[in-house]
Amino acid sequence: MRQEDKRKDPCLVFVNPPSFRQTEVHDSPPYPNISIAYIAAVAREAGYPNCFNIDAKLERLTLREVVQRILEYSPALVGFTGLTNDIEQVRRIAEALKGYSKDIITVVGGVHVSALPRQTLYEIPAVDFVVINEGELTFPRLLRAFFDKSEKISEVPNLCYRKNGGIVVTKKEDWIEDLDKLPFPAWDLFPPVQFYPFMASRGCPFGCRFCNPMGKKVRERSLENMLREVQQLIEKYNPKIISFFDETFGLDKEKTAALMDAFIKIDLAKKLKWYAALRVSTTTVEVMSHMYEAGCRLVGFGIESGSQRILGEKMVDINYARTLVRHGINLGMEVNNFFILGHPDETAWEMLKTIRLAAKLNPTRPIFGIMVPYPGTEIYDLAKEGKSGYKLIARSWNDYNKHIGNALRFTKVGNLTVEFLRISAYLYFFIYNLRFRDLLIFIKDYCRTAFGVLKNIHRRI
Repeated sequence: MRQEDKRKDPCLVFVNPPSFRQTEVHDSPPYPNISIAYIAAVAREAGYPNCFNIDAKLERLTLREVVQRILEYSPALVGFTGLTNDIEQVRRIAEALKGYSKDIITVVGGVHVSALPRQTLYEIPAVDFVVINEGELTFPRLLRAFFDKSEKISEVPNLCYRKNGGIVVTKKEDWIEDLDKLPFPAWDLFPPVQFYPFMASRGCPFGCRFCNPMGKKVRERSLENMLREVQQLIEKYNPKIISFFDETFGLDKEKTAALMDAFIKIDLAKKLKWYAALRVSTTTVEVMSHMYEAGCRLVGFGIESGSQRILGEKMVDINYARTLVRHGINLGMEVNNFFILGHPDETAWEMLKTIRLAAKLNPTRPIFGIMVPYPGTEIYDLAKEGKSGYKLIARSWNDYNKHIGNALRFTKVGNLTVEFLRISAYLYFFIYNLRFRDLLIFIKDYCRTAFGVLKNIHRRI
């Protein structure tokens, strides 16, 4: 492609990289990636219509297939998103692209690189720019700086790049306050699916030690804006499921009630099902009943532990959690509960309490994960300092996986113990509740994960 053609109508390709291991739902999702959907939408709105999205996880593409697909477009710029355990795949794709043409601009965004922007550029010379935090305002300005020359790169906020042999981080700009100004995600750039992500808000005011949220302040979209997107989804894509990707759904009771009333008014329950993650301390049985009437058929609660010492940090009341789980199941909802083994200074006895609590709660499905020290979190800082029973031992970013990973050494309990307890947790849960059919289904669905864990244990032995 000639240089003048790039300036007139540059081809932009946005990539969700393939997974290193397909061990959890986010590694092989049935839904398209919402991050690159938003970035493509704002790029087109800014006057760059020649956009293409490649979601390797959704399409189950290999690294080689992704590189081939990108090069078919002859791109001027390739933008990547990715979690911590995606970064190695981003590096390999970017290196392959630069090997083909050093003129291809490579940009990466996401929570991992936002936490480690300078380190990302040191580790991946093939990446030209890191976009920090939300990219919807930064990215169009970067495009204008490159292709229209109407802005200076040094004046684009929330950007990290190389200059004169060093690394520059531009001024920090706050999180996007008015989410209604954002265009709806560019779902037309993905293969048709039956399951679409949806965000009603961004940010989380709670300080979980293992999480790095999109800001502490919760920013919510207006009711009218959300309803327009829902109607557009139904009319254009006819989804069967919408999943709310809010970090904590329903914090504002009045706005949540208004949204439920609006869903009931348009008879959404007859058109599709939807899912949301809730917090025990901010949810009521009345809210859950209202959600069910409005079409919600699956909820998730992050209960995390059976230890009152740990639960106190999340303000979780065990008896109240049991009430919410039972209420949801009685309504006809699927209710998933999420637990983590390996909290700071956690003992094996506390982990057993978690397993017993999960069995007594008896949700539709329990999900047991092992603590991962994601960059930007308090757990990461503790692990780097060797505190709270942690030692950071990751050999690469691929190890940062909550089901099969080697990022942490649990010095007080031992990794073999933690991994054994995680496997035992599922067996105990289904046998305790006499759910043998569900146990067989679970083993079938998660056989790859179990095989990976066994290989991991064998390697440690």
